[in-house]
Amino acid sequence: MGTQWEIDIDQGGRDVTLKVMAFTDTVCIGEGEELCNDDFKFYPIYEQTNLSSHEDGVLGIAPLQTQKKRENEGPSFVDSLKKSGKIDRAIVALFVSRFESKQHSIQIGDFDPSYVEGGEETIEWFSLTVDNMGWKWQTDLTDATYGSTQLFTHDFKWVEINAGYHSMGLTSEDFSKVSDRLTESDPNNVYCDNDRCLIKKKCADYMGKLPQLTMTLSNRITYRIPGDKLLRNHTVEVEDQGKFLCEVQLQNSGDHYRMGTLFLEDYYSIYDIDNFKMGLGRTVNFEPPATKEEEIAEEAKEASDSKTSHDTTGDGSADTNTDSNGGDKSKDSDNDSTPNNNQTDPDSSSSQ
Repeated sequence: MGTQWEIDIDQGGRDVTLKVMAFTDTVCIGEGEELCNDDFKFYPIYEQTNLSSHEDGVLGIAPLQTQKKRENEGPSFVDSLKKSGKIDRAIVALFVSRFESKQHSIQIGDFDPSYVEGGEETIEWFSLTVDNMGWKWQTDLTDATYGSTQLFTHDFKWVEINAGYHSMGLTSEDFSKVSDRLTESDPNNVYCDNDRCLIKKKCADYMGKLPQLTMTLSNRITYRIPGDKLLRNHTVEVEDQGKFLCEVQLQNSGDHYRMGTLFLEDYYSIYDIDNFKMGLGRTVNFEPPATKEEEIAEEAKEASDSKTSHDTTGDGSADTNTDSNGGDKSKDSDNDSTPNNNQTDPDSSSSQ
């Protein structure tokens, strides 16, 4: 048996623990054998806690580290592909889909500007910053506000782009400011502990009530996350506090900020390992609103489909059937879906 480790991963509201062993073998990505590394060190999972049922494992795409740190963390899969000539560029691009008609995707070796509004010219690039934990996909955050609350007045803080983290993470100090504001606004329904905030009411009851989160990166580009997008339907029981139906996706992420998949649903992200930089571009709207002509055609189709048929029941009465698909398809209240992003308050624009 190989050397064993235990790895803890904070996924934003869910702590994942992986027990792994070290092996060396041929490792491939995808169904074909085009992207394979021979004699590559990897870590099979033999026991796990809280890994989602749709997740098979973790693909590490961290930037290259110093030689000393690399010995502890293992080699870069993407960099090894480039060195073996399998790809031309050590680069990874992620599309986190919020669309029913479009699947998530990852591209290794290049990126696809057709995912970005305005194409490659509109992608904003940020140089990476390094801290005492080594290189991460992080840059400098030079301003952050929650509604009218200024979260910090220092020159900058670090912010990490992390596709393995679902929520928006704030430093401990700044999360405390936000949680205080949330509990003061509705002390009977909002509860915050040291890590997260929960609401007793349904998320739908809070639409339009939460202010937006605004973050400026590298003193150049400002990103706005609408308050409605920060709400997640999630039923949870808290000891001595009762039942909660909604979670605010602003969480305590320690000593730095994090922008997780909640943010990446709106931005195509590119991780350039060769040049220690990352790119963000607003994702194309793959499901734009219907035109007036399309709405009229859909209404006509619905009117045609809704003609009722009457089946005689055993007692001579008429049984009316208007839904050929079997009735209501409402979602469970404990799903991970986010509310309609278009329902925002006047101060909650999601534009860059």
